[in-house]
Amino acid sequence: MDMAEWEVVQGRVNFEYGLEFRGYAYDVATLKSARNIKNGKISFDMTLDSHNADKKMIFTVNLDNNIGNEHISILFYSDGNIKIYEAKKGFNKQLASLIDSMDIMNQLEIRSHNDSNRIRCNIIIAITGSVITIFRNGIEILCAYKTISCLAQINANFEGEGFSSIKNFSVSNMKSTAFVVMEFSEKFNNIYMKVIRPACEKQNILCIRIDEVCSPGKITSDILEAIKEVDIIIAEITPNNANVFFELGYAFAFDKPIIPLVNGSERDKLPFDISDIRTIFYENSEKGSDQSKTKLSIFFGED
Repeated sequence: MDMAEWEVVQGRVNFEYGLEFRGYAYDVATLKSARNIKNGKISFDMTLDSHNADKKMIFTVNLDNNIGNEHISILFYSDGNIKIYEAKKGFNKQLASLIDSMDIMNQLEIRSHNDSNRIRCNIIIAITGSVITIFRNGIEILCAYKTISCLAQINANFEGEGFSSIKNFSVSNMKSTAFVVMEFSEKFNNIYMKVIRPACEKQNILCIRIDEVCSPGKITSDILEAIKEVDIIIAEITPNNANVFFELGYAFAFDKPIIPLVNGSERDKLPFDISDIRTIFYENSEKGSDQSKTKLSIFFGED
């Protein structure tokens, strides 16, 4: 673990053997890192040892999205408990300022039967699209659904009365993925092969269409899982295809970034509920394909 990637902004942390924190009378330490994540894994070895059963040691990993004014906090307790919650910044009219507030509806928790108030384990936080999975010593113990729409800065907090140690902290980012929802017909295959797929490849984004997936099981289940696990949804919505709009609605439920594409010569008006989404209107021509690829690349940069 490169200590140059961490900056202590509150409290005291020893960097000699990783990140070490000694708390007295419920001290607190806050760190910011130079590492970011959107899709990938955070791994570390953790020791939390509380000297006071009423004041548990807590280590928190914060994924801060400063653009969206929100962050996800994952709290690890010395008694083995784990909590995940999403916090959002809202405008307080009385104070005329931005404040943090916990979104209880999005809080998840796993309780442990560890009575020793001391835990030593390996932790992996795996982020795949909208799926955040916590592994402890290689065992999946908690899963939450939340889309991280852009690169999130990794920050951390220590608190409690006792000793905490974080070693072998590593971050690995994975390739972004896009899932394409569209009507499967020769008519619309051209936009996929000449615009969508080349634009994704140019931006080093893995492009997935369900008819290209070869695996046993139900196709519908594969579609729903893919929507949860990818970063971006690209939707060709020229025709009123019920399957496409069902998949689009499912993507909305997971706050997925969505890029709609429409053939401008066949449709000039979108359904009301999606009419405010920035949409790429394309034309079926060589010049139109080049323009659409450029626009799609710009949209990728915004997402």
